Amino acid sequence: MKNNNDLFRYSIYTLGAGLASFIFVLFLNITGQYMGFKQNENVPIAEIGYLNVILFLLSIAIEAIVSYGVVFGLIHKLFRFK
Repeated sequence: MKNNNDLFRYSIYTLGAGLASFIFVLFLNITGQYMGFKQNENVPIAEIGYLNVILFLLSIAIEAIVSYGVVFGLIHKLFRFK
């Protein structure tokens, strides 16, 4: 059976994953709106521009690294998990 320390650590990681996911989706929404994507509408790629689509796909990777990296980096600094 897991001890209380493991349960606490897993709980913190679960909350951190939820927070990082929220931040990632928020960044994704802001970036998509900035680049010309519209919510709940199919906009042709030619209207948005191929460069914007490629930049948006690259920004997904960057935003994921930033949001998850920052949240889990703070978790490791604050709680000093091994």
